[in-house]
Amino acid sequence: GQPIIYRDQLEDWSANETNIFEEALDKYSKVFTDILSNCLPWKTHKSIVELYYFWKTTDRYVRQRRTKLAAQEHKLKQVYIPNYNKPNPAVLYHNTDKTINRPCEGCGSLNSPQWYAWGPSNANSRLCTDCWSYWKRYGGLKSIESKGNLFN
Repeated sequence: GQPIIYRDQLEDWSANETNIFEEALDKYSKVFTDILSNCLPWKTHKSIVELYYFWKTTDRYVRQRRTKLAAQEHKLKQVYIPNYNKPNPAVLYHNTDKTINRPCEGCGSLNSPQWYAWGPSNANSRLCTDCWSYWKRYGGLKSIESKGNLFN
């Protein structure tokens, strides 16, 4: 249905003009100068503003607003997740002379694709990748029996 416009409240608006006004609102939002110059140049700025505020009180506006809000709720909301490349402070990127020949504190290995600092920094202790994963998962190192006889 067409919106009901009362002559005593606004100047004459035809059904076609109100449709043009609604389409212009969709296109230009509330930029009344653009609506006036591009869509309804024969109307006054005052009459367009009056129609806008009157139109907002109509059932048609309320229905359109509800429909738009419902459509927005069903749209996929995109979430930007920034690239998270924060370096792990435990990773030993540069082996120093103090750590280069030190075995893993967990298994005694001297070979690992990646080494991790472990314990107090002045101890220069390190863990291999496997022992680091174990320590992160279980909160401790493997038992002495599983290491073999490293202490004999």
